[in-house]
Amino acid sequence: MTGEEVDALCKDELMAEVRELSYDMDDAIDEFFLEEPMAGGDGGPFDELKTRVEDVSKRFSDSRRWRPQVEQHQPSLTAATVDCPPPHARFVHNMMDVSELVEMDKLHETELIKLLEQGADTSIYASRWRIATPWHDKEQSIVVKVPEKRRDDMNDDALHWAVSSLHGVPSGGTSGDCSRLQLDGEGANIRKLLSTLRNKVGHAQLVQVEDKRKRVEEATKPCEFHEVKTICILGLPGAGKTTLAKLLYSHHSTTEQQFQHRAFVSLSPGANLTDTLTDILLQVGAYNDDATPYCGTGTPHQQYLIDNISAYLIGKKYLIIIDDVWRWEEWEVIRKSIPKNDLGSRIIMTTRLNSIAEKCRNDDMDAFVYETEALDYVDAWLLCDKVARKSVTCMNINPCYDIVDVCYGMPLALIRVSSALAEEIQALDSDEWQIWRALRRVEDGILDIPSLKPLAESLCLGYDHLPLYLRTLLLCCSVYHWLDGGIVQRGRLVTRWIAEGFVSEEKAAEGYFDELVDRGWIKHRGWNEYEIYPMMLAILRYKSKEYNFVTCLGTGFDTCTSASLSYSSPTMAIRRLCLQRGYPMKCFSSMDVSHTRSLVILGDVIGVPLDMFKRLRVLDLEDNIGIEDSHLKKICEQLESLRLLKYLGLKGTRITKLPQEIQKLKHLEILYVRSTGIKELPREIGEVKQLRTLDVRNTRISELPSQIGELKHLRTLDVRNTRISELLSQIGELKHLRTLDVRNTRISELPSQIGELKHLRTLDRARYQYFYIFFFFF
Repeated sequence: MTGEEVDALCKDELMAEVRELSYDMDDAIDEFFLEEPMAGGDGGPFDELKTRVEDVSKRFSDSRRWRPQVEQHQPSLTAATVDCPPPHARFVHNMMDVSELVEMDKLHETELIKLLEQGADTSIYASRWRIATPWHDKEQSIVVKVPEKRRDDMNDDALHWAVSSLHGVPSGGTSGDCSRLQLDGEGANIRKLLSTLRNKVGHAQLVQVEDKRKRVEEATKPCEFHEVKTICILGLPGAGKTTLAKLLYSHHSTTEQQFQHRAFVSLSPGANLTDTLTDILLQVGAYNDDATPYCGTGTPHQQYLIDNISAYLIGKKYLIIIDDVWRWEEWEVIRKSIPKNDLGSRIIMTTRLNSIAEKCRNDDMDAFVYETEALDYVDAWLLCDKVARKSVTCMNINPCYDIVDVCYGMPLALIRVSSALAEEIQALDSDEWQIWRALRRVEDGILDIPSLKPLAESLCLGYDHLPLYLRTLLLCCSVYHWLDGGIVQRGRLVTRWIAEGFVSEEKAAEGYFDELVDRGWIKHRGWNEYEIYPMMLAILRYKSKEYNFVTCLGTGFDTCTSASLSYSSPTMAIRRLCLQRGYPMKCFSSMDVSHTRSLVILGDVIGVPLDMFKRLRVLDLEDNIGIEDSHLKKICEQLESLRLLKYLGLKGTRITKLPQEIQKLKHLEILYVRSTGIKELPREIGEVKQLRTLDVRNTRISELPSQIGELKHLRTLDVRNTRISELLSQIGELKHLRTLDVRNTRISELPSQIGELKHLRTLDRARYQYFYIFFFFF
């Protein structure tokens, strides 16, 4: 083991110990304020913590003294650099083999090559084109070619019947004969129709799919003016952005003949702009030009490089590709070095960030934003099957359906996961369960399997680039699983962040959520519903295990075997626990959950022994229809285990009332009982003095108790979509109330005491013109 490896190992161990120590310190502080210490001798828990802190500090200092010093050679431009092969030749030599992606991305390639050759319309309307893939054009015409002589002798009528029977996928019409079928309609519908047609007719029947759709005006209209055009390729990691850029760069008939000078530069989150500009200068060939003042020696200044690139390219037609832009500020510096001319030059950038693509579209009137999409299910299955059969000649069971679900149409993921599974699947023969477990191992070991390394590195790069606070918030998403579609409910996740203490204000939490959406980690799916792609979830679960952040058990997660509950150090405890349906309760007998601070249950899991949890702060039971009144009463009676409880989520459960024992939860700050069958709040609710958020929306509550005025710390009160007809005067005693939502209630007039709420920021009392229908499971 090298000195660097030893140093990294020691660093990881120390970080893990410091992390566990911080948890224990937090627990000790809570216990001190409760004046009920759970552990520690005569000196109390702080003496033990002091000793542990001193020990960790000493070992950290010792490790720094003997740690080997590693020389870091900073890249500098010397005469030797000038003698190296042309940078573009080195780039092409080091290109990954993208032959598998070429076929599936042919339409994307054709689309962008046309942009290179013809440019984009420079009208204001066109430059403000929405960020979306051309697959979503308003009108498309798809021509499907099938062989005239088919093995199954399917006739024209059968083919037309297959199209006409596609329910839910309208088409503008069909025309053609047995060898050619044209489908006209809206772009999104045509794509669904094409995918379904392949299923109906059969994959082997479709010899070729030729895209004849009416393209967006920007992609087809010849350039009237030859000024510089910027193309921004937007997409998720593994969606094919870099592949498309490389295909365009190496497209000989277009780029080498059309452009005098080319450069392809890949950025990283911590890219050195001086090195990047130097690379551009070298690749465009400025070091061979005697007219260029740059002499090729020393370490040039950034502005010096900008001036030289601009001076060299000012009268030339060029193609510059900047791959993986992470920060707008870096892009602005690079963009400033590239001169504008009227020779038809092109600048292509790729990015995974929506905000950069949006800013590029708004700030650069010549920009064209092209969003890559995941492959549809049929294309993804065909690619997966093709890759798998390259390594495996005979498969009794085809795992491609599971692989496609996991990879979510991401080409790079499909290729890598299919390759990783191929040989193992052949060895397993026809054992479906073992094949399923093999897929789980590939998913869980995404950072340990060599063939998955390119994909894992791409995803990890995005994670490591996040600010520390966003990394922590994102790790909370590791409780979700691809079997459930990776669905994330925005409100549920945001409130958990607040309950865990990661964020103090709801507005800030909402902002952080939007930032994760912008960075592509979370994708908007529908009203208040979002999703995380399975491969991203795999990275998050791996990181979560590495940091001992969340322990996930149940269907699709680890089982209750000793291996799944083992950690790198015996001092590490289960701090957060997620249970999913299918987890056997008997396994709790071998678990130590006395240090667990958060328990999230997904699905119908009941019978959890709450008396084993001694330091629980968050209890999330939302949408668990197995939870009834008797379970809630038992929860409230668990005073010993729930004395630290701050968050109780009961949304969507079968409860019909809050028990009087709710008053025992003295430290409860957030109570969610929305979308349940409760009809009233008990008077004892006034004893929960620390309550900050009370959400009773979508319930049958008809009035609030007068004791509501005793909740002096209440900041958010949400009673929308209830039967409440009056707000009591005690509402004026809620001096810290910031948000009051009474939408769609029977309240016709607000009490005058509302004016006493000096901190009230949001008051929503809109009444809708339609009625809600609520369904309760009881």
